[in-house]
Amino acid sequence: MVVKAIETPLAQYANQFRIGHNQNEFVIECCQQYAGSQEAALVCRLVLTPTSAEQLRAVLDDSLQQHLRLISKQKSGGQ
Repeated sequence: MVVKAIETPLAQYANQFRIGHNQNEFVIECCQQYAGSQEAALVCRLVLTPTSAEQLRAVLDDSLQQHLRLISKQKSGGQ
């Protein structure tokens, strides 16, 4: 798949997440919370179909597995 940005995408840091769903959609709220604070700022809201949510899960799972293999290799001194 080739992804072309219409304009430069805005990057937002998120360290807290809330997920809700109904029969037709998943809503993922990405928030930023500072240490010691009880409040979090909503920085992004994704609304996905269940099919798109499954695709996101698969891509995220694959990326996390690759990351863990890389970290494991680095810790063992491998290249």
